[in-house]
Amino acid sequence: MVRLLLAGAAFAALIAGRAMAADLAVRSYAVPAPPVGWSGLYVGANAGGTWSSANNLTITTVPQTSFGGVPAIADANAGAASASGSFGSGRRAGFIGGGQVGYNWQLGSFLVGAEADVVWVVGRGGSSNGATGAAFVGPASNAAGTTDLTAFTASSNLSVLGTLRGRAGYLVTPALLAYATGGLAYGSISGSAGFTTSNPAYPAIGLSSPWGVSNVFSAVRAGWTFGGGLEWMFVPGFTVKAEYLYYDLGHVNAAIGVSGPVVLAGFPGAPSPWFTNASTISARASGSILRVGLNYQIGDIPALPRF
Repeated sequence: MVRLLLAGAAFAALIAGRAMAADLAVRSYAVPAPPVGWSGLYVGANAGGTWSSANNLTITTVPQTSFGGVPAIADANAGAASASGSFGSGRRAGFIGGGQVGYNWQLGSFLVGAEADVVWVVGRGGSSNGATGAAFVGPASNAAGTTDLTAFTASSNLSVLGTLRGRAGYLVTPALLAYATGGLAYGSISGSAGFTTSNPAYPAIGLSSPWGVSNVFSAVRAGWTFGGGLEWMFVPGFTVKAEYLYYDLGHVNAAIGVSGPVVLAGFPGAPSPWFTNASTISARASGSILRVGLNYQIGDIPALPRF
């Protein structure tokens, strides 16, 4: 009887041990990782380069007033023509760096969103050029047809560039996004412009040579931008991106000033300008951006507390 009881107890212990082992095996199953998600608020930083090869600088000069006693002062028109010119600012390139903030809405394999960014630009473009114009200084001067020679200098600089864009893309894989983007662009543009004109015949008839004007300018311009890129979520909550944008901020128009040869001492009206011409500059601001960025997903915007 005792042996029968011991055998029964051993069998019961064996069954209980197997049940516990089975229970432990079930509990040791790994919890599946949640799927990658893109929806929500994110912030990040970016760096890269910007370049442009088609930003012309144009100086335009027009006659303003005429003085003097000799017949037919045609110098004003010739001086204005020789002090007008359009020339390229050369290939401009610079480094950029800044930050961005945005929000994504994931709709299955599609994504839409909005992003705002601002970058600082380190780089400068400038140019110089020359122009000539025939100056008809009047029959009494014995210098009809003497040439005006003008030397230009000009530069423009884009120091800050920002965008406010929409984004739309497709998830090639759950972690890789291909997207297009476009919207508003704005920037701070500054620079300088000027010229000096000379005519070897002017001192002989009592006029100063050379003469000219220069000035600085600055403006904030708004325009448009479009482009696209790839973004990869390498771990949940962190993404890296490579992006190309083209931007166009239009033209900046600014007054340079008024210039003209001055009547030298010993002549009637000295030291008044013989004639005056007004000059303006037009600078184009457009170019391309190629950059990389790092984003951190904050998630949904937290709800406002209730009081």
